[in-house]
Amino acid sequence: MKVFITGGTGFVGSAVVQELVANGFEVVGLARSETSAQKLISWGAQPVRGSLTSLSTLATAAAQADAIIHLGFNNDFRHFFQAGAMDRRAIETMGRAISGINKSLVVTYGTTGIRLGSSATRFIN
Repeated sequence: MKVFITGGTGFVGSAVVQELVANGFEVVGLARSETSAQKLISWGAQPVRGSLTSLSTLATAAAQADAIIHLGFNNDFRHFFQAGAMDRRAIETMGRAISGINKSLVVTYGTTGIRLGSSATRFIN
């Protein structure tokens, strides 16, 4: 089974990539840099160069995979709302690429925008 993953060299993604490869999956990971590409190669995955704004790359890689795991996110919290919009476009693009096809798209959701109060969980504005 061929799995396309975004965020494959991040904290969570690196563990996911290595686990998938160790269990016989063919992994293709989105790589923004040569350093990221080399990490993916060293773990037995195939890099595809691009970023979350490379919508045609995301669509092609998603369409060519049997499953997609989206773990990538722009962690520049000075521009959090723009990062969220970028994330939405990436998810929509990959979703459209596999629309009507029996493939899985796994999307993670972080808790970056949440803090714990004394008695309840609140969203940070």
